[in-house]
Amino acid sequence: MVAAHNRGESYKFDIDGTEISLAAEDVLVSTEENAGFVTVTEHDLSVVLDTNLTPELIEEGFVREIVSKVQTMRKGCAPVFLFLA
Repeated sequence: MVAAHNRGESYKFDIDGTEISLAAEDVLVSTEENAGFVTVTEHDLSVVLDTNLTPELIEEGFVREIVSKVQTMRKGCAPVFLFLA
């Protein structure tokens, strides 16, 4: 049905022995995002991302932030050379 609609063709189906025909102009298509999801559609392609934060994702974010801070501190430090005899 969706393919026929996208081509501008009518879609025929049978309900209790009665043939029904829906033309593209008989169908209204609308989209709606659910909470916690982001959708982007371009031409015939749609991408949906789940933006809900799980405890695992929150923990991973904290770990990445700590690593980033440590790396920034390392870049700002002067190198220290130790000579052991």
